[in-house]
Amino acid sequence: MKGVWKQVADLPDPVMAAASPGMPLGKSHIAIFGGLDGSLYFVDPKTHPGFRTQILVYHAVTNTWSTRGRMPTGSSRVTLPATPWRGGHVLISGERAPGRRSPHVYWANPAHLKVSLPPADAPSR
Repeated sequence: MKGVWKQVADLPDPVMAAASPGMPLGKSHIAIFGGLDGSLYFVDPKTHPGFRTQILVYHAVTNTWSTRGRMPTGSSRVTLPATPWRGGHVLISGERAPGRRSPHVYWANPAHLKVSLPPADAPSR
């Protein structure tokens, strides 16, 4: 089978080591939870504030990215699996800051991300 690669809109900032895979939201969105952007690379691990908590959402129809909220305080993680379960994703363990692993597990419910298109952007039928 022959595939085709097509570049889509670039992220607003680099995102590395985010929970993966990203969470599909309906037929036209994908959410990425947390991750690293490199801005805290040289911060001493002992004073590191923790990783980013923002939730980025890609919209395939408009080919755009937006921030759709944040993960709960203390739940930011990197290098962790995101497992589909009960209509959401379970974010399992991971690292909350350099060298600080967490045993915590969170369930992300996509309903609160409100990814519907505004009327002006809705595709015509």
